[in-house]
Amino acid sequence: MQKSARTAGAQSYPHDHVLDILFADISNRYTGGEMAKKATKIRPWTKEDMRTLKALAREKVKTSVIARKLKRSVGATHQKAMRLGVKLGASRKKKKG
Repeated sequence: MQKSARTAGAQSYPHDHVLDILFADISNRYTGGEMAKKATKIRPWTKEDMRTLKALAREKVKTSVIARKLKRSVGATHQKAMRLGVKLGASRKKKKG
């Protein structure tokens, strides 16, 4: 059995390997190891993006489709629409009947 730096020269216990795995996981989180997330870059809204958003909203296109066309999240699309006074989502849906 290999001894880690943590247990070198100390008494060995049956589950030392479990602790080694836990310590490795914790150190990866704090040293930028494999647990790192991809950074998102904030893109400013262009006039063309806003024109597209308004046009697609007028055509009653689903919010998820509009977001995909603009290459933005559904949340970002909702926020921008609200700031522009454009209605999206549930308030636009037709009533059954």
